[in-house]
Amino acid sequence: MTRNCNIWYAVVNPNAGSGRTVSEWPKASKILSDNRIDFEYRTTWRMNAAVEITMKACAEGYRKFLAVGGDGTVHEVLEGISKYVEMSDVARTLDTEVQAVSLGDFTLAVMPIGSGNDWIKTLGIPRDFNKVAEMMKEESLGHQDVFCLNLKDNSTSREIISYMANVGGVGFDANVCKKVNFEKNTGKSGKILYLKALISNILNFKTFDCAVEADGREIFRGRTMSIALGTGRYSGGGMLQVPDAVPDDGLMDITIIPLMPLHRIIKAVPGLFTGKLLKNNPELISAKCSSLVITPLSSPYPLVEVDGEVVGNLPVRVCKLEGQIKVLRNLK
Repeated sequence: MTRNCNIWYAVVNPNAGSGRTVSEWPKASKILSDNRIDFEYRTTWRMNAAVEITMKACAEGYRKFLAVGGDGTVHEVLEGISKYVEMSDVARTLDTEVQAVSLGDFTLAVMPIGSGNDWIKTLGIPRDFNKVAEMMKEESLGHQDVFCLNLKDNSTSREIISYMANVGGVGFDANVCKKVNFEKNTGKSGKILYLKALISNILNFKTFDCAVEADGREIFRGRTMSIALGTGRYSGGGMLQVPDAVPDDGLMDITIIPLMPLHRIIKAVPGLFTGKLLKNNPELISAKCSSLVITPLSSPYPLVEVDGEVVGNLPVRVCKLEGQIKVLRNLK
């Protein structure tokens, strides 16, 4: 256990970056070895396998994790860590001899190979294996909040729990992710996928009715296109839906896009990429909070995505986990 906590545990997603990880990981692993970084690795074999791999590694005493892939891989590794921490908390309430663990015991880094890689933009992590290895060696670490989402899968009526490392969304945003992921599964790649999905959904998406409560206070009730929430700033291949988000301030940022005429929506699109979405569109609603409840007021209930992965449907409750996880971060 003691030895394992000082070893980096790499979770390698061979499907990331449209399969580029297969050829890129040998290069990255050699760079880690050349920098005398002590590590072990496991390869995923299907969706959510990284969650299982990470939870098992946590139980074996590993505390430093390297996600080798893109935002989806980061999301799954964070899920594994967060689930392990919460399960350990429950176990400790039943048996005082169970060792206490917290988010602060864990470190999360990424060797970016995916197609989106939005999480790294907020943290200033370069898409350069040598520089990432240098940061790991120098222990260039910051802290980040983690938020837990409780929601439903309407197709099965199952309760879903998911954890957010970067940005999540309801409605329009989730539909864009659904279309992008479908295209990726057919072998397509590139940032153009996000732009095409964005335009397609602008022309075809239907709005929905909901109520939004932030820290126990209702801030919106009515018809809306999209709600974004995040602790990171970037999503969807570089879009800035929550441009003022800070990963370690204890709060998530929210942006609500209410029902708007099509010409106003089209006019607002450039602001998604310049960081001026809120500044240029005063009709949008924004807030910062530590807890959030979004309740649908009519059916069908819209989709919810977390870190680019569609996870379920409204209603959703979001709260901050206790403590912060350590993350690889450019401190210069």
